[in-house]
Amino acid sequence: MDNNSPLLSIVAPIRNEGSYILELINSFSKINDSRVELLISDNWSNDGSYEIIINNSFANVKVVRPESRLSPFDNHIFAINQSSGRYIFPVGGDDYISPECIKLILEELRAGVIIVPKLRSFDDKSRKTIEITNLEKDVLRFYDKDKFSVRKYLKFINYDQLIFIVCDRKMLSHLIYIKLNTLETFASWSNIFVFSGVKLRDIVFIDFVLMNKRYNKQYLSSTFANEQYTKSSMFVKSINSIYNTFLFLKKTRDSMQTFYLLFFNRYAEGYYSKNMPTHKVRRLLTFSPIFMIILSPFLIIKNIIKFMNKNLINLN
Repeated sequence: MDNNSPLLSIVAPIRNEGSYILELINSFSKINDSRVELLISDNWSNDGSYEIIINNSFANVKVVRPESRLSPFDNHIFAINQSSGRYIFPVGGDDYISPECIKLILEELRAGVIIVPKLRSFDDKSRKTIEITNLEKDVLRFYDKDKFSVRKYLKFINYDQLIFIVCDRKMLSHLIYIKLNTLETFASWSNIFVFSGVKLRDIVFIDFVLMNKRYNKQYLSSTFANEQYTKSSMFVKSINSIYNTFLFLKKTRDSMQTFYLLFFNRYAEGYYSKNMPTHKVRRLLTFSPIFMIILSPFLIIKNIIKFMNKNLINLN
């Protein structure tokens, strides 16, 4: 990486974000700092996203495409590898940046640091704020005696906003080994806490919103939830969770951590405090991967019966 390379890469792996990508580009244009680049990796969109990006790109906006369509996770890795910055910040193609926060981020960058800025979730239709996340008190729930605790992380396993942090790209060198389609939201950037053994002293909290993330979208776009690559049976997800667990063991040599990952119930406890709908909470309360493998055949049979009953009702 030469001296002319940007210091910070904002990385956006996208597919079919034609309705939203311009807002991300426009928010980046207000940063106007040569130390920062926006890297957009278009995963062969078919809604005109690529053409919109090309026609509206400017200095420090880098647009790439893989040779062929990838899974969403592999496109994340491809995008990171194509970026030039020493530090990485991931965003979605339907998100946008608060440019005034970038100056604060640049002042805190140093080797090994993890920067956690606030994240604003908002309703796409009303533009009203739903929630401010990545607050210091929320992230600290995952720590025990100054060290990241897998046991605590599993209790709040679906707190996936922890993806959106700034970190040294060296912390992401292991990402290619992580399996997708698991029981938990072990999103790629969350794994750095397990692999790098980050201490609380290495984390800097920024009391400012860096990213604005939309929910209840008015227009269709590609997400991990609706991508064909991420639709797997509970059995496959369980196998992948077990695979990831032994990767963690190989890296950390922590047998207790391995035990938690294999046998600890995925509580998703935080959802109770947010008064989430009962059916959603129930769906999130999945067992450990070991138990889910055993339960998978019964779940499949249950779903087949429900499907047949539904078709019979429709026929009548």
